[in-house]
Amino acid sequence: MVKLKKDDPRAVLRRRVGKVPKEPGVYRWLDQHGKILYIGKAKNLKNRMQGYVQDGLKRSAWTEIMVRQIADFEVTLVRSEVEALILESNLIKKFQPKYNVLLKDDKGYVYVRISLKDPYPRVSAVRQLQKDGARYFGPFLGARDTEHALTLLDSILRYKACRKSLDVLNRPHTAIGEKTHPGTSFANDVSCLEHQIGKCNGLCIGAVSQADYKQRIDTIVSFFRGNFASVKRIAKESMAVAVSDRKFEAAARLRDALRFIGELEDRQAVSDPMGSNIDVFGIALKYGKIQVVLLRQRDGKLIEQVGFPLSGEADSAALALEQFLPQYYEQTDDLPEIVVLRDLPDDASSLQAWLKEKHGKAVSIVVPERGKKSKLLEMAERNAEEKVQQQFAVFESEARKVEESLTDLQTLLSLSGKPRRIECYDISHSSGSATVGSMVVFINGKPKREHYRSFNMKTVLEGRIDDYASLKETLRRRLRYLTDDLKTLEKQWKEKGVTFGKVRKEEREKVLALIHAETFSEIAVDFAECVVARKEDKIMALGYLHTHTSGHLELFCVWVEGELRGERLGSVISQMLLKRTEKKKVYLGAKPSLEEYYSEIGFRHVIDPSDELRTEINRNVPEFAGDIIMMYDGKQHKVDESFTDHPNLLLIDGGKGQLSAVKEVLDELKLTIPLASLAKREEEIFLPGNQVSLSVPQDSSARFLLQRLRDEAHRFANFKRETRLEHAMFQSKLDAIAGIGPKTRDELISRFGSADDAIGASDEELRTMLTEVQVKALRGRFPRNFP
Repeated sequence: MVKLKKDDPRAVLRRRVGKVPKEPGVYRWLDQHGKILYIGKAKNLKNRMQGYVQDGLKRSAWTEIMVRQIADFEVTLVRSEVEALILESNLIKKFQPKYNVLLKDDKGYVYVRISLKDPYPRVSAVRQLQKDGARYFGPFLGARDTEHALTLLDSILRYKACRKSLDVLNRPHTAIGEKTHPGTSFANDVSCLEHQIGKCNGLCIGAVSQADYKQRIDTIVSFFRGNFASVKRIAKESMAVAVSDRKFEAAARLRDALRFIGELEDRQAVSDPMGSNIDVFGIALKYGKIQVVLLRQRDGKLIEQVGFPLSGEADSAALALEQFLPQYYEQTDDLPEIVVLRDLPDDASSLQAWLKEKHGKAVSIVVPERGKKSKLLEMAERNAEEKVQQQFAVFESEARKVEESLTDLQTLLSLSGKPRRIECYDISHSSGSATVGSMVVFINGKPKREHYRSFNMKTVLEGRIDDYASLKETLRRRLRYLTDDLKTLEKQWKEKGVTFGKVRKEEREKVLALIHAETFSEIAVDFAECVVARKEDKIMALGYLHTHTSGHLELFCVWVEGELRGERLGSVISQMLLKRTEKKKVYLGAKPSLEEYYSEIGFRHVIDPSDELRTEINRNVPEFAGDIIMMYDGKQHKVDESFTDHPNLLLIDGGKGQLSAVKEVLDELKLTIPLASLAKREEEIFLPGNQVSLSVPQDSSARFLLQRLRDEAHRFANFKRETRLEHAMFQSKLDAIAGIGPKTRDELISRFGSADDAIGASDEELRTMLTEVQVKALRGRFPRNFP
C-alpha cells in the first residue's frame, strides 16, 4: 500500500472527514470544480463518509470511478434519520447527480391525522394527505413506530377512546348520556372491555368530559406543532411522583417513553404539508471567521443548503446579517414569502419595503420563538457552525498549519519551546448544582480525547456558585499527580535527610511500642510488613500493614513524629505499603478529619461494612467508634496516563479572576507551568502578572488554536454536567452522602417521609438513627440552611 504524504490532497480529505460529526445528516461529494458527484444520507455521517476515503476497501467499479474524482464535500446536519431521508430525496430530485441512481430506502411516509372538525377529534396514523379538513403532521418513517409513539403519548395523556364511543359521539346531535339508539347510553355503559383493560380513557362511560377530552387533543396538536412543554411537564410530574414513591422502574419507563417520542415523533423540519416558501438564515461567528448558511424551502420542501463564507469583521451576528441580506437579495429573483432570522435587523422595515419595491413581492421577516420555523433556524445555525468547524478541520488536517500555530503560540506567550501538551479547563454548573470541572487535552495542536477528564466537585457545597473554588479544586486534584509521584516524593525527602527502609532488629521494641500505643492494642506485629522513615538513625515515621485472620488487609497504623506532621510524610509511608499489595483490597479506619487525606491516596468509603469488618477495624475501642471505614482497591488503582503526563501549557476559560485562582494552586504546589486564560466576552488573553490583555491580531493562528481549546473545554464541561443531572434524576439526595448506604437511606426516608425531610431534620433527631460521623457527613453536604 502506498503511504500518502501528510499534505497530499487525499490525505487532507481523509483527515477532514475524520472531523465530521457522528450525527445524522446528508453529505454531498464534490469534484474539483465544485460540481455535486453524489448525494447520500447517513445516521452517522462520519462512519458513512469514512467508507469512501479509506484505502484498501473493496468497491464497485462505478463507485471507484466516483471516488477518484472526489475533491471536496459538504454536509447538512439534521435531527433524525427521517429528516436525512427526506432531505436526501429532495436534493437528489433538484440536482440529479451523476452517480445517484435510485433511493435505496423505498419506505412510505406516514402522517399523523387529527380530525379537528369533529366534536370528538380522532388521532390516527395514515399514509396519504387528503383535503378533508383534518390536520396532518409529518411525514414520519414507519407506521409501526408511529403507532408505538402514539401509544406512548397515550400513556402520558390518556387521550385514546374506544372506536364505538367516537363513532356515536361524532354523529350529529349526539352527546354523552343521550340515547343514541334503543338500549344504548354511554353514561351508564360500564361494560366497555377496552376501558377495563386500560385501552380506553372512559369517554364511553362519562369518566371524561368533552372539554377534558378536547384539552388532551389540543395538547397533542400543540406537541406536533413543536411545543413539547405541556407533555414534558406532565411526564416530569409523573416521573417525580414515581421517584418519590421509589418506583424507579416506572420512572425510567416514563423517561424512555418521552425520549422515544422526542426522537421519533418530533415533527420533521425538512418537510411541511402547508407548502410554504421560506428562506432561513443561520450564522456563526467563531475563531474570527463568519459563515452564513441559507436553507431554501420551496413548496413546503427543503431543497437546498447554500453556504456563504464572509470576509471582514462584524461586532455581532445580527450586524453581519444586516449587511449581508441586501447584497444577497440584490443578486436573486427567487424571493420567498418569509425570511427567518435569529434577530430582527434594525432596518427590517426598510429591507421589507426595498424587497417589495424591487421585486414587486411582499416578504415578511420573522424571528420565531417555537415551532417549525424555529427548528429550521436551529438547523441552519448548526450547519453554519459545522462549516466553521470544517474550515478549522482543513487547517488542522494540514500539519504545516498546525506547526505554524504552535510556533505562533510559543512566540505569543514567550514559551521556552512549542507546547506539545496543552490542557484547558472550564467549570459548568446548573445554578450551583451538579458542578463539573472539565479538562481537555491537545497534543501537538490536535485533540487527544482519550486524555480528557472531568471532576465532580467534592469541597464546594451543593447549590453554591463559586467558579474560583471549583477551579482550585479541579486543578489541585489534577496537578497532585505531578507532585505526589512516589519516586519524586522519596527523592524530595531524601534531600531533607529522611530515608526509608525496613525495621532494623534493634528498632523492633520501639516500633512495637509505638504501634501498640497508637492503636490501643497489643496485637502481634509482622515487622516484614512495616516501613520506617529515619533521619540520622532516629525514627521519624512508620507504617504497618496487618493481615487479619479473616484475610482482610488493614493499613493498621501510620505514625509521624510531631515536628513533621502536616508535610504528607504519612502519605508517602502509606503509598509505599500499598504498592506491596498489588491488586488486593486494603481497609482502614479514618477520623473524619482525615477523610480527604486518604481519599487523595485512593481510599473510598465502605458504605455498608459487615459486622466482622467493623469489629476488626474499630476493635471495640471507644476512640475508634466514630471512624469512617475506607477501602483501597489495588485492582482499580491504575496509573492514569493523562494525569502523569506533564503539561507544557495550562489554559483557563475565564478572565483575570480565574487566572489568579489557578496561579494560587500552582504556587501552593510549588509547580512552574506556563499559564494563560481566554475570556469569552472580548476574547481577551491574559497572563499571570499582566493587568492588561495581550494584543493579538484577529486572524492569528495562535488565537485560533486557543479559541478551539476553550470551546472544546466548554463543550465537554456542559456534556458532563448534563449527564450528571440526568443520572441525579433517579437518585436520592441521600445517595450523595458518604457513609450512608441504601439500607440507612431507606430507613431515613421511612422515618421522615422523604429525603428532603430527612435533610431538614434537626441534628438531635438524626442522631437517633445515625452515628456522629454520618451526621457530620450529611451536614457537610447539606448544611441546615440548605434550600
